[in-house]
Amino acid sequence: MTKINGLFLDYDGTLSPLNTTRENSRIPPHLETMLNIIRKSIPVSIVTTKDMPFILPRTDFAWAWSAIAGLEMKVGPQLFVAKNVEEKLPGLIEALIYAKQNLVEGGIIEEKCNYIGLPLAFCVDWRQMRDERAAKAFYGPILNYCRSQDVHVVEYPGKPFFDVYTYPINKGRALKKLKDKLMIAQGTLYMGDSATDNPAFKEADISIGVVGDLKPDDLICKYWINFDDVAFFLNHLFKNHFSFSPDLPGIREYPVA
Repeated sequence: MTKINGLFLDYDGTLSPLNTTRENSRIPPHLETMLNIIRKSIPVSIVTTKDMPFILPRTDFAWAWSAIAGLEMKVGPQLFVAKNVEEKLPGLIEALIYAKQNLVEGGIIEEKCNYIGLPLAFCVDWRQMRDERAAKAFYGPILNYCRSQDVHVVEYPGKPFFDVYTYPINKGRALKKLKDKLMIAQGTLYMGDSATDNPAFKEADISIGVVGDLKPDDLICKYWINFDDVAFFLNHLFKNHFSFSPDLPGIREYPVA
């Protein structure tokens, strides 16, 4: 068994359902209650592609946050900002302007801003568009334009959105920085739901992929769990005094047939 000394969590698709708007995005009450209980015993931290203005009010149980996949980090009252982001901002701003100019009804352009409101990334989201042909006509040209600029585009196969960053992100690097700031050398558990979480899965001691209706086949994690069972699993981890065992309810080895 592995003693868990720190719980690190993605947000979208891990703590909050994917198929909802930014405004309505919330953690289910029973899961939030469980996380508030856990935080009294071990550090709970968030590693997300969302920005600080979005994530802080929704996760006040956390000890620390890595926002925009590591471009900003907050540990207690201390705020840390990644270096050398500014040099690629012109390309990002140009891509963002193009995306906004081509926005259509049902599509969403979500800016991801730093603590002074400067966009460091953005998301192109068409999950509310029910017409597949109209959705492709919306995001296709924007995706092609962004690919042609000096920015970093992250696509999520099978999911109705993509992200644009100033430079390549790495959630494993973001997780390591949080671990160092919290002085947690071992016993880290990370939960995420997409291939973007794979570097963090590799960095953690215990890795659990969270899945929704369809189990993805591109995760590099040791175990997997259904989204609806996350609170159930965390409750049993708590009752087991944070001693992780493959026999804990809710998790299975990944991949499985």
